[in-house]
Amino acid sequence: MSQADEKYSKQYELKRLGYDFEHLEQRVAEIYEIDREELYLKGRQKTRAEARSLLFYWAVRELGLSGTSLAKRFEMSQPGVVYAVNKGEKIVKEKNYRLLE
Repeated sequence: MSQADEKYSKQYELKRLGYDFEHLEQRVAEIYEIDREELYLKGRQKTRAEARSLLFYWAVRELGLSGTSLAKRFEMSQPGVVYAVNKGEKIVKEKNYRLLE
């Protein structure tokens, strides 16, 4: 139960600090040095795919957005979003990326 409370507290704190999906887009675009619009382009170009995975990971795990809402927004399958979230988790661990600057 305390883990759920901690997750909720973290989500609340991020939202209080003004972190929304658009902020996540901007943060990821800065990290990968791409335009925000590139996150929405189709294809599996390595940098773009990694950026999307990081974005999805932070959106789902940090802000608490649903994978279904992301799937609709990016015109992908829900399992594709789940795959990207898991990939994003690996990226965060390998590259030690932090949402809070």
